[in-house]
Amino acid sequence: MPSLYLPRRMRFQLILLGIVFFYCAGIGAQPPLEIENLIAPQHSIKFSVKLDYLQTRELVNVGPLALNSKNSLVQFNRFETASAISQVRWGLGSRVELNASYGHQTLDASMGIGEQGSDREFLLIGGAWEVSPENSTPALVLNFSLEAAGNSYSHEKYIYAKTQSVGATIYRSLDPVVLSASANYTNYESRPVGVVQVNPGDVASFHSNLNFAVNHRLSLLGGVGLRIYQPSTLNGMSLSSRETFLLTKLGVGLRLGRQSTLFANTEFTLAGEESASLMLEWIYQF
Repeated sequence: MPSLYLPRRMRFQLILLGIVFFYCAGIGAQPPLEIENLIAPQHSIKFSVKLDYLQTRELVNVGPLALNSKNSLVQFNRFETASAISQVRWGLGSRVELNASYGHQTLDASMGIGEQGSDREFLLIGGAWEVSPENSTPALVLNFSLEAAGNSYSHEKYIYAKTQSVGATIYRSLDPVVLSASANYTNYESRPVGVVQVNPGDVASFHSNLNFAVNHRLSLLGGVGLRIYQPSTLNGMSLSSRETFLLTKLGVGLRLGRQSTLFANTEFTLAGEESASLMLEWIYQF
C-alpha cells in the first residue's frame, strides 16, 4: 500500500487546493458545513458512511549490533488501520440528537517478528446535546458514545472489548470564519487475550480549528491538535510508555445537493511517531 509520509503529505494539500479553486464561486457569510453537522436538525434523520485509513510508522531500538557495541540495531514497525462506519442520527429536539453506528475495522501490522493482523466489528450508541447556543458566549456541544456490542478476531482467538467516549466542542463565529475547539476522551476496557488480560491505554485528544465557509457549497477547515496515549498493560505490567503526538489537520466540506454532503479530511503528525490519515464521509439528510 502506498506510503502517506513526506514528501507525499503535500499531495493532500495540493488535492484540497485543487478542489478549492474548482468549486469556489464567491464568499458567503453562512455557517461552515462542519459546524452545521454538529447536531442533527429537529425531527430529521441523517445517514452517513465514513471510510478512514490510518498509517503509522515507529522507529524501535531493538538492542546493540554486537556485544559491547555502542551502535544499536533499529527497525521500523508499520501499522495500517482501515475502517468503514455507517451511522444513523436522529434529531430528537432542536438541541438534542441520538445516534447509532455500526463499524468494521481491519488492522495490519508489520514488525520485526513478522506480519500480524486482526479484524473488529462494533456497534455504538450515542448522542449529542447543544448545551448552549451561540449568543453572547460561544456555543457548547457535548457528545458521548458507548459500545453496545463488539468483537474482534486475532490469531484465531476471540477477543471482546468495549469502549466509552465523551467529548465537547465549543465554537465562536467571527465572520467570515468560525473558531472551534474540541476535546475527546476514550476509555478502553480490559479484554482477555488467551490466558492474559490486556488493558489498552486510554486516549485523550484536543483540537483547535479554523472553519471557513467559502460559499453555500464549500467549507474549509484547518487546525492543530494534540493526542495523548496512556500506557497499555498486560496483567498489570506496563507494555508501553505514555505517548504524545502533535497533529495538523486539513479538511474540506462539499454540499453535493440539497440533502447530501461530502467531507474529506487529512491529518498527520508534526511531532511524535510518523502518522498520517485520510477520512471520507458522505452524509444524507432525510
